[in-house]
Amino acid sequence: MLFKDMNEIDEAPSFKVGWAWQFLKAEAINNLGGALNAVEIEQAITMLAEQPFDAAMFPYAFLEAFGNKPATLKRLQANNKSDVEGAVLQYSNIHIAVCPAGAVPETLGKLRESPATTRQKAKFILATDGEYFQAEDLASGEPVVCCYKDFPDHFGFFLPLA
Repeated sequence: MLFKDMNEIDEAPSFKVGWAWQFLKAEAINNLGGALNAVEIEQAITMLAEQPFDAAMFPYAFLEAFGNKPATLKRLQANNKSDVEGAVLQYSNIHIAVCPAGAVPETLGKLRESPATTRQKAKFILATDGEYFQAEDLASGEPVVCCYKDFPDHFGFFLPLA
């Protein structure tokens, strides 16, 4: 459940990646008491892909699009457990890395081999350079490989993050 009442929505803190939060807040007002549904997540992910790529904020914007609250994202920024440069690791969820152009497959391999990925029980790994996008479900081994602009076509792959 996102919010219990209108006051809680109005008191929600702002976050640097506010476009998705504002969208989700508006959806919560329209659907008080309900969790994000697949349509809302798809809309937020599509909006993210349409924005100019911001390497520093992409991991947080991606997590925000799946319903992570600003307070959760601020805690993650302050206490990131990743051991891979340029990566963000959310416990029991996902290890996301933004890498230099052309280094997506190599970076995905680093995430896969990272002791922190295992120790923090990540279910997914994701690497992008803003042009290419690769991800893997670590339980099934199922991959997603596409151009960055096309990753919203695979939003269903990441629904367990919601």
